Order: sequence, then structure tokens, then C-alpha cells
Amino acid sequence: MLLGIEDPSAGKPTDHLVFSSADFKISQLQTVRLHVQHVHLDGTMEDVTADATYASDNTAVAMLGGPGVVNSGSQAGIATITASLGTTTPAVVKATVTANPCHPVINEIVTGGASGSTSPGSDEWVELYNPCTNAVDVTNWTLVYRAAGAVSGAMDSNLMMTLTGQMAPGELRLYAGSTYMGTSDGTWPGTSGIMQQMSGAVALRDGPKDLGVLVDRVAYGTVDDANPFIETKAAMMMSNGLSASRLPFDGNDTGDNSADFMIISTPTPRALNAP
Repeated sequence: MLLGIEDPSAGKPTDHLVFSSADFKISQLQTVRLHVQHVHLDGTMEDVTADATYASDNTAVAMLGGPGVVNSGSQAGIATITASLGTTTPAVVKATVTANPCHPVINEIVTGGASGSTSPGSDEWVELYNPCTNAVDVTNWTLVYRAAGAVSGAMDSNLMMTLTGQMAPGELRLYAGSTYMGTSDGTWPGTSGIMQQMSGAVALRDGPKDLGVLVDRVAYGTVDDANPFIETKAAMMMSNGLSASRLPFDGNDTGDNSADFMIISTPTPRALNAP
């Protein structure tokens, strides 16, 4: 208000920035890639990730690694990340860094291609991703599968792959069935599908099938509550051509499959879910 006269712009909407994610939780030494949209007064949106300026109020917890890139440190806590662009109202998001160390994750799953296969499900695939700022040695780690009805204490239903070597920061690996038509880092045995199409569970173990420590796990569909590959609650049911993808950013891992995975119609094999 100026000299008793109400400001005509007060209370009116303004153009503003928004992050692609709401407040989020990540592990120590993890990288998160976000996008920033400029929402104009007419409702149209423009990606301004490359043009915005970024700041963190606690760089010991989370610092900026480039446009839209947040790197957590080795200290747990909360950092507020701000994106600014000229006179546009800035965007703010809180990054909570937990005490958990970063680790490779199961980033995307397809239980069968859109066109099906001569051997049912054998074009299925699982993508792994290293969201950490450091390389991780995955030699002798195993990618394993449990049927939807498997319970705690039972053996893993199938060994899908034994891993080798180091996963570099940001590295993606894709392992697939025998009739997968794309490029893969390995093919699991057999000419028919390993994963049940609608309901099942996959895990990454630091060690051999049945015995290795569970590093990451995801269940989808209707899975027995005692299945040890569930994280809190299973992701939604799958079907041919659909992908269970970690979103709103790659490596999103809150410990709840239903919250961390979205079922989408356009899979992104060997590519980031949210580039």
C-alpha cells in the first residue's frame, strides 16, 4: 500500500519457478538431477534448468554440482536449495540427507515388451543405476528374483545375473532376457521369462543368491506380505510394455516401493528416467 492506496498488483499471481520434485530425502554422497520450470502468467511452462542460478544454505549437507544437480555431502541434515532467474519468483526445495550411505539401485524394470515375445516375457529387463558420487565395486554381487508368493526364509526363485567390476558414478547397466532386442550388459539364462508379468520381486544382493546382503529390492503388483523383497509397500501391478521407474528423479529411494516407483508407458532403457 502506498499513501493509503492499495497496490493493484497485491495478491495477483506472478510468474514463478518450480522444481520437478517436492522436498526429498537422499543418502549421503548421492547425486540428484532436478529440472526447473518457469511458469508464466498465462500458465505456459518453460524448462529453464540451464539458465537458472542455484544456491544452498548448507553446503556441508548438500551442494550444487551443476544446473539442477544436487550433490549431498557426508553429513546428515537438511539443506534448502533455491533456484532463481531474474525477477521471477524463485523456487525452493528442501533436501534431507539421511545417515544412510549411498548405494546402487534397481532403477527401472520391464517385465515384457509392448509387442510381446515368441517366448513369453523373455524380452524383459532390469536397469541398475549408481546414483552415488563415488564408484562402487559390485564384483560378485547378484541380481535375483523371487516369485510373488515367496516368503521370508525361502530361497530366491532365480539367479538373474552375477555382476562384475566397478560401477562408476552415474553409470547405468541393463540386464535382460534372451529375446531383448536392445543393447544389454548381460543376458540371463533360459529362453522364457524369469519375472512374472504382473506381480513379482527383484533384489540386488552384495553376495551370492539366497545369502548375500540385500542392497536394494523392489516388489510390484500383488506380493505376499512376507516376501523379503518388499520395501514397505509394493509398486503397482505391471503389464506388457510398461515400465516401473524411479521418479521424480533417478535413484529416488525412500524405502517405499509404492512411493519410489511410477508405472509409465514409455520405458527408458540405458537412459535416465528424468534426464
